[in-house]
Amino acid sequence: MGMTAAIYSLPLFATPLDEGGYSELVIGINTVAQSIALLAVASFTPRILRRFSPAWPIIWGFAATVAFVLICPLYENAWYWLILRLLKGVSTGILWIDGETWINEIAAKKSRGQELAIYGAVLGLGTVVGNKIIAVAGFEGRLPFATLAVIVATSAIPWRWSPDARPAWRSTITSWGSRPSFARSVWHPSRSS
Repeated sequence: MGMTAAIYSLPLFATPLDEGGYSELVIGINTVAQSIALLAVASFTPRILRRFSPAWPIIWGFAATVAFVLICPLYENAWYWLILRLLKGVSTGILWIDGETWINEIAAKKSRGQELAIYGAVLGLGTVVGNKIIAVAGFEGRLPFATLAVIVATSAIPWRWSPDARPAWRSTITSWGSRPSFARSVWHPSRSS
């Protein structure tokens, strides 16, 4: 996620759009689109996870993110990129929320703080590495997009062999009513293959 954020966010789109003569307002709208989509999907993610279990949204999140990244260089236009960035915001938002919830729930209680600190450090390291990758790959052509697609696809590989790769959600009874919420969900990892 850190590398994806570093590569996909500001320089990869803002620089070509600026060189293409788009206004700062258009570049700004394009830049914020992904975050808006992520925030918008956050309220629906618990319902999605309950309906499909956390495993499928993670699989689709990786696949959709790779697909959106690969079709970005087909047409260099602010409005085309805006739509793709909104869609990618949805896919990475679900992936991010699902993944972070999963990490938080499977971490051992005694070492949860340490495990989440390691996760945060790796996320930060990914951002630094992502900036270095974009500095080498540049902003033009398909190379930076292909590089990002490979990074996202590669990051899915270890998850596939995790012993908790097929978790399932179960709602708990609370006084909050029937509205889905992470606070009212319990993680039940399934060890079956």
